[in-house]
Amino acid sequence: MARPKTAVDEKLFKQAKHDLTQISAHVVCLRLQAVISSYTYPIPVVAGVFGVHPATVWRWIGQYRNGGTRTLEDRPKGHNPAKLTCDQREQVCTWVETGRNIRGQEVWWTLELLKQEIQFAWGVTVGITPLWIFLHQKGFRLKVPRPKHTSADIEAQIRFKKNCGTR
Repeated sequence: MARPKTAVDEKLFKQAKHDLTQISAHVVCLRLQAVISSYTYPIPVVAGVFGVHPATVWRWIGQYRNGGTRTLEDRPKGHNPAKLTCDQREQVCTWVETGRNIRGQEVWWTLELLKQEIQFAWGVTVGITPLWIFLHQKGFRLKVPRPKHTSADIEAQIRFKKNCGTR
């Protein structure tokens, strides 16, 4: 029996894969070919050839059925754009540094108060977590009061402090 011959070696495979990525709409072409192949072959076989999960092939078929080739393109990835502009973010930092709001009143800032002030000033709704992350990135830290014991005797502490200095 003759030894099976490989038509494609590793070098050719890597070159073809690289060349495929250089084609601008290669993703759409591959997904469209998967949809076409699903007419003739079972979906698990098509998924195995394309190296994806069968549910992915089903999703491509549904997307193509509902919206054509434009729905097979990759959607942009990444985070949502910031709700506050650079100037607004700098203004928030100024508020926190000075301890005053937009009306010039003195404020002990909490995240909830800052969120409400942003809503009042610019009509922008910002969540607590993104606001906290922004302030943390700018180097601000939460002010946390010293812990107090639940069964502490405040009067005894005051008397002790008064008597400490006199000896």
